[in-house]
Amino acid sequence: MIINRLMLVSAGQTLDSEDKNKIANRTMSESSENEQKTADLERLRNFIPLNSLSDSNLLTLFEDATIENLKKGTVIFKEGSSDTLSIYLLAGEVALDSKSTGAKRNITADTDEASYALAQLRPRQYTGKVVDSARVAKIDSMQIDRLLTMDQLSEDWADDGLEVDELSIDIDGEWMMEMLRGSAFEKLPAASMNEVFSRLESVPVTAGQIIIKQGEVGEYYYIVKSGKFNVSRKGADGKVHILAELKDGDIFGEEALLSNAPRNANVISMGEGELMRLNKTDFNDLLREPLVASLPMPKAEVLMKQGAILIDVRTPGEFASGAIKIARNLPLNALRRTLPQLDKDKKYILCCLTSGRSQVSAFIMSQRGFDAVYLEGGLQSLPSWPAPGKG
Repeated sequence: MIINRLMLVSAGQTLDSEDKNKIANRTMSESSENEQKTADLERLRNFIPLNSLSDSNLLTLFEDATIENLKKGTVIFKEGSSDTLSIYLLAGEVALDSKSTGAKRNITADTDEASYALAQLRPRQYTGKVVDSARVAKIDSMQIDRLLTMDQLSEDWADDGLEVDELSIDIDGEWMMEMLRGSAFEKLPAASMNEVFSRLESVPVTAGQIIIKQGEVGEYYYIVKSGKFNVSRKGADGKVHILAELKDGDIFGEEALLSNAPRNANVISMGEGELMRLNKTDFNDLLREPLVASLPMPKAEVLMKQGAILIDVRTPGEFASGAIKIARNLPLNALRRTLPQLDKDKKYILCCLTSGRSQVSAFIMSQRGFDAVYLEGGLQSLPSWPAPGKG
């Protein structure tokens, strides 16, 4: 073995020419492999919506992706399948063929059509087969949505503090009544309100105490009863940036529970204070279920005919790749600052590719007094939503 030969060298012996060649070849192979990984990562940066991800989350996605070199005639996916993968063409050419419609087209790497995941509707509208050779990246669609949610919420922290919802609280003795008057709880049924108050846990805090740590799994939903808290985030440059200050009545932590994405910021106490918190199970049972409703497309269509507004919360690049004609594009990271411009007398239906981001958006809108639901199953579950040529 090469490692044994190297040990002999350290003891004063020399390598023969055969082992030198083996080491040289292995070094060249490792160098070539690293160069290929770097090239693949750079290609992923150009795909939509991956081009909206932060460097750290793009790297996370890349590390979990399956990269495959495929031979001529390899079937990548079959028409009618409902797998959960987004497949991106890194190199080569893929033929898409639909037996049900007779439609045929070829997708070549580095073209506009190849900027998106191949045949992303579910069930798939085409069978995809390699023309000559191809290199593809297979990535879990829900992971893409979770990381996009995490990044877009982090971006909005810097602008408006997306996870912060203000309530009017005057004195401690009136705290419960003031909570009930706040928009975050006005839609809860009476039974849920009683349960929420009975399950809230008081948490005294001291100066410098870390309440939430960036990157950790979310376990609690918080309400600031008293005190002040700094919200900070470590950026790609390695520096910690202060994003917001939380005070009495502010609510935070819900997005990580809704999206199942890691915490997108740190929250640290600036002094003594008190938090009220709800664990994830109680949050899902008592707040998420009553406040976040979904609708299948047939029912959504009925509501839209009655005046409901359809909002697509995907990135502008995703929206341009194909969208429901009457939808308005309002990306998740711009949602909160746009809410004052929306009519609270209207009903809103939120949509995205998988329903991950739209579910978070519906919760945010509901907490602020809007009548909002999200599209069940997401756009990928619809048979004919994209613009022509973007299936």
